[in-house]
Amino acid sequence: MLYESMTTVIGSTPLVRLRLDAPPGVEVFAKLELQNPFGMKDRVARNALLEAKRVGALKPGAPIVESSSGTMALGVALVGRSLGHPVHIVTDPRIDPMTLAKLRALGCEVHVVSGMSAHGWQSARLETLATLLRESPGAFWPRQYSNPDNPGAYRGLARELIDDLGTVDVLVGSVGSGGSLTGTARALRETLPHLHVMGVDCVGSMLFNQPDDPKRLQSGLGNSLLPHNLDRRAIDEIHWLNDHEAFAATRALAAEQQIFGGNTSGSVYRVLTDMAARAEPGTKIVGILPDRGDRYTGTVYSDEYWTEHRLAALEIATTPEPVDYGTTVHKWSRAVMKAPDDSTQTLLFVESNTTGSGMAALGVARDLGLRPLLLTDNPDRYLGLASTSAEVLVCDTGSLPALRETVQERFRREDLAGIATTSEFYAATAAELTGWLGLPGNPVEAITVCRDKAALRRLLATAGVGQSRFAVVDAVSQVADAVAAVGLPCVVKPADDSGSHNVLLCTDAEQATAQVEAVLAVTENVRGQRMAGVALVEEYLDGPEYSVEMFS
Repeated sequence: MLYESMTTVIGSTPLVRLRLDAPPGVEVFAKLELQNPFGMKDRVARNALLEAKRVGALKPGAPIVESSSGTMALGVALVGRSLGHPVHIVTDPRIDPMTLAKLRALGCEVHVVSGMSAHGWQSARLETLATLLRESPGAFWPRQYSNPDNPGAYRGLARELIDDLGTVDVLVGSVGSGGSLTGTARALRETLPHLHVMGVDCVGSMLFNQPDDPKRLQSGLGNSLLPHNLDRRAIDEIHWLNDHEAFAATRALAAEQQIFGGNTSGSVYRVLTDMAARAEPGTKIVGILPDRGDRYTGTVYSDEYWTEHRLAALEIATTPEPVDYGTTVHKWSRAVMKAPDDSTQTLLFVESNTTGSGMAALGVARDLGLRPLLLTDNPDRYLGLASTSAEVLVCDTGSLPALRETVQERFRREDLAGIATTSEFYAATAAELTGWLGLPGNPVEAITVCRDKAALRRLLATAGVGQSRFAVVDAVSQVADAVAAVGLPCVVKPADDSGSHNVLLCTDAEQATAQVEAVLAVTENVRGQRMAGVALVEEYLDGPEYSVEMFS
């Protein structure tokens, strides 16, 4: 198969049926994300960088800076260099020699911190990264742990599973940054609401209410911090394996299925064997295998490493022990996920209309048990805002990159109930953000068309939907032909303003011409947004009005 660049090679990974002991009719598959050029994080790097270019956060030729010692570093190097950007990777001495060699071969500048800071290697790397950002104005940092473009990258993986299998009943995946499992699960549940999601973590990780043990040996899953991208509400069941169990399962994956994976792949494989044994006939189970074994030849696959770290002394279980969520575990265990309290969830409003209904919506959100928060660039425009007791966050709501950065830095994904607006001017912006975060909402393409009445008329006409006669004009010289086609009386209006602003019923061509001239003279709306620069001349009809913010 021919590909135009290495970036286009990413994705469309193999789906392999596994040979496991299971009841008749149970099918178990491994999604080999390890078959991407460098691993699963290639998807994240591609989506994060392409999205940053689309919204203007990554400028042409700007440096890309990331802190990583694993597959995210390689993914950023692959995609960033392929797109023509300088790439700086900040890492520490624990990086394996193979990854370091690959990064340098790809043309990256690798910054290896010399020692730990007060909070360990991670904080030392972040301090160096901050210095690089200060020294390189305009540099872009993908931020895999907090950037929703990480889980958003796995919509493609979900589509591939649906295309190959038609349906999936159980999804099993490791949890580190929170992107792959929750991103895939959310996308699948749009058409498969019955999906059962099983997360795989390691003993000594604090992601799921366990004590943190920084001495754990597993890499690629687990964490000592709670990433913003982790949405624990998307997970039904969680498994933990200790280092001995994970490493042994990784070796078993190679011996039993001939898949040479890393310890995250091995851990997922071990959970797949348990799920297959207790599944109902007809169940389709898929496990996501993230990483190859290349980087683990000196650890997982090294007898000397096992001896040095006394791995065999750790207890090992052949089946998971069911425990209550929150019970401290030391060996393979499983628990039903306990979701965070719903009362902590926030409903974001991107601006509002300035009438009473806008402020009333904030109160309704609170009555529903949510925490309303208004994102606005000017709180003073809203009379009665103080009486709503809603939190207010001032940011540049006219800039999508600024809005995304504000949401990304301030909120964990699982703390957001949704994003809305009561202002027609921000309906497309809210739709853009809900799509970015995988929250309930309308497609931004649909809302954008609804906001542009000229585009909507054309789309409906193309689809054969009956409507009033209309003409789209972007110059006064076109008005006479438009009036002749539409007839009199006619309505002249801007294509993308709100309410009845600059809408006029015209009884003759001269009046229509003057009104079109007035419409085209307005280049920005009252919120400072650029107008479409076209006017609609429409047949006059008497009937009810339907507005885009009524539909959600």
